[in-house]
Amino acid sequence: MSIQEFELLIPGELKLWSTETPHLYDLELCIGSADKVLSYFGFNDVGIRGKYITLNEKETYLKFVLDQGYFWGGDLTATYEDFMIDINYLKAAGFNGVRKHEKVESKLFFYLADRYGLLNWVEYPSPHLFDNNKADVLKEQWTNIIKEHMSHPSVMAYVCYNESWGVHQILTDTDQQKFTVELYHLTKKIDPHRLAISNDGWEHTESDLLTVHNYQETYEELVKTYENMESDLKTKGNTTANETRKAYAEGYKYQGEPILITEFAGIAIDHNTSDGWGYGKAAIGTEGFLAKLEGQLKAIKKFDFFVGYCITQLSDVYQEKNGLLAHDRSIKIDPKELKALISKY
Repeated sequence: MSIQEFELLIPGELKLWSTETPHLYDLELCIGSADKVLSYFGFNDVGIRGKYITLNEKETYLKFVLDQGYFWGGDLTATYEDFMIDINYLKAAGFNGVRKHEKVESKLFFYLADRYGLLNWVEYPSPHLFDNNKADVLKEQWTNIIKEHMSHPSVMAYVCYNESWGVHQILTDTDQQKFTVELYHLTKKIDPHRLAISNDGWEHTESDLLTVHNYQETYEELVKTYENMESDLKTKGNTTANETRKAYAEGYKYQGEPILITEFAGIAIDHNTSDGWGYGKAAIGTEGFLAKLEGQLKAIKKFDFFVGYCITQLSDVYQEKNGLLAHDRSIKIDPKELKALISKY
């Protein structure tokens, strides 16, 4: 079957997709008089200008939430209603994006993210161990994942690996480093219009963004960790991602990428931890939660080289009791109070 090309004429002035105005164009394709296909598309531009991430050439500070995609009653499978509960909460709380973590979510989610204006990252679920013999299989799977999602205007970035999972020796192992570089370039070849992160959290190789994870609890701890980050990157090309990990793998260094903290907080509330945990000491009630989160946000905002963040996490996940929502999606943190807080940072 031959591929047929055709032109589309957009009536009037081109309307771009953004989180504030997620404009989509409906598309109807007719083949003959009987067959009809309905679809949609949107226009936007994701880019980098200096230290900033841009959306439609506008500097955009990312305010994301980590989401592992577990749902009450459906486990890893969600309904339309499930997705809309999450999307409505995130929008009401003032966030502009979500990072689906170690999961390729249902196509329904990406459709709704397109419709309602929620940026997201597509993350490759990490294999357990590194095996050069499986490299071709992994590249084939990743190619299919990118091609399935590259037409969604809400998708702005791809994560090849997370926290060195599956490439546990990447700090020094040249084979593991080389493979993440291959995945990075494969990602950019398939979809050159989005951003690609080689190893989210630490020990990056080649990457469009420098992303770090840090679950230190206090303003003072975070400030101490990052007070020399900018100078270290300029003079040494490397720095600490957190108290134990390096930002770049050996042999790689900072090339001026925008810097974000893409996992932090993970705060549990004291009355919710009898059968689970959060990172660090549980906060005393919702007021304690908001106060603790504000200290961490204040520390991040102190450094103007950070151009975005991703809070852990959207909902409790079984024993992990550090969500903004409970596992059953009952509200733990009022979205209006959360919006008032993050609007300051």
